[in-house]
Amino acid sequence: AHFQCWWRKAASMSFSIDEESETRFLDFVKQNIEAKANELAIAIKSPARSGMTPHSAGAIRRLHENHLSHDLPDLRSPYFMRVDLANGKTYYYGLLSLSEPFERLEIPISHANVRASSDPFLIISEETDEVGYTALRIDELDDLVARTRFIIRNGQIKELRTEDSGKEMESKGVIAPEFVEESITEKRQKYLVPIQGTLQPDQFKISRERVDYTLAIQGPPGSGKTVVLLERLSRVAFANPEIRSKGMLFIGPNLIFLDYISQVLPAKGKTDIELATFEKLVNWKPTYLKESEEAKLIKGDSDIAKVLEKAVLQSFRVIDKTTRINIQKITIEFTPMDSIVILNKLNILEGTFPTKRGMAEKYVRDLLIEKFMVRWNDQFGTEKNPKFDLGKLIVETKEYKSILNRIAPNLKPLAVLNKLKTIPSYFYNLAKDVLSDEQIDLWVSHANTPTQKISVSDLPLLDYLEYLISASQRKWGHIAIDETQDLTPMQLRSIGLRFGPETTASLTGDLAQATGLFWYENWQDILEQFNIEMKSKVTELTRSY
Repeated sequence: AHFQCWWRKAASMSFSIDEESETRFLDFVKQNIEAKANELAIAIKSPARSGMTPHSAGAIRRLHENHLSHDLPDLRSPYFMRVDLANGKTYYYGLLSLSEPFERLEIPISHANVRASSDPFLIISEETDEVGYTALRIDELDDLVARTRFIIRNGQIKELRTEDSGKEMESKGVIAPEFVEESITEKRQKYLVPIQGTLQPDQFKISRERVDYTLAIQGPPGSGKTVVLLERLSRVAFANPEIRSKGMLFIGPNLIFLDYISQVLPAKGKTDIELATFEKLVNWKPTYLKESEEAKLIKGDSDIAKVLEKAVLQSFRVIDKTTRINIQKITIEFTPMDSIVILNKLNILEGTFPTKRGMAEKYVRDLLIEKFMVRWNDQFGTEKNPKFDLGKLIVETKEYKSILNRIAPNLKPLAVLNKLKTIPSYFYNLAKDVLSDEQIDLWVSHANTPTQKISVSDLPLLDYLEYLISASQRKWGHIAIDETQDLTPMQLRSIGLRFGPETTASLTGDLAQATGLFWYENWQDILEQFNIEMKSKVTELTRSY
């Protein structure tokens, strides 16, 4: 949850709360929300009156149509917590911020210092870290005097509850233990109610870790990993427009969980974070579910990626027979030996399959041009040059396309995988130098699912093959993964394909609670499966609530 704070300097060190004055302040806040909403409506209907150009008016209108109202606090419950600090400051916490309307409203005398003379906002953003994230600084938590919960329903204060955090922290080591317990034990609704106020100092500190590296959060069940992850994800979305513009991806363990999360993020003010399971992330759908654990084990092993790479890069072939091509009444030939020469060039060439296939196109075309010019010069002499685009004529012939497709076939991921699954000799020739005998036996004996049938464990293999063949995959700004320890190495390898040079990630999991066939001894084992260079840090939540 991204906390914005409503700030005022307390008149004294006292934090006694008067419900009548708090009701007046709540009314003042609601009036400001309504005034701001009216300003936006007027700006949309009468752009000239509000000083906007037609271009800016159109932009505002589109934003409004995209639920701009979600960017204003909810009149029915605009905030849920007040924090009083020893330095005399008081913070009001809500889910969204609010800039003060142009027509300033009279602030209640009891909250006269809610806006300092230099502060233009009712709700201000304190830049407390490198990227301007707004929240109560973790180093201020030591000075926490009291925390007050507001139960506000339909715009009315139903309950005020003040907790003396000093005594509670001393006795139980938890801020607001009763509230934490109620939040954990209450009946869960369709979506996560605001439990951000339950964040403890250790959780809060982890959520505010820097975002220029990948963060792994280890913790036992009940330690609040998912809440911390969502808080951090919202923090990144709000504070890093460059990351947000590249796209933010949340990968969860199942669709039920994602449906739950889909209700949480809008409540935090963010709706542009894409949610997916691994199965939903890839471009393939499983059609075959009956698969042995042995098949899942070998297909999930990241070593199989080396076999896939060889299957793609070693797909270039020598042609079996000579092909004749007629260009402008001159006949030239492309021989098997010509294809051997080209393959030797490709074998010493570094690069991906698309790069090598592109070079194969050039090598074949250039060789045919060279052969043509020899025949042309024999017939017309070196003084006379062709008055037509020779290269274009050659590449447009069906013979050229046939030669190229036989040397560098147009690969399809499913066809490559089916060949690996159904022809043991083909698999063995590719795998003998990269897999153990036990791994080869597992594949040959258990991986041969019915032809054209796609199993769940085939998905990361097909995704990886698709990348090898096309060398294209969307790169995200930030990737968050919950229950990371349950993903197979090949699934992690596929997710790694979606990392760009500046992509960062937030991962949560409990290595001791893995439910899959693979067990990771430490987080470094997991991070290595992404198969990319990254800066990373592992943090730990140790307390189960």
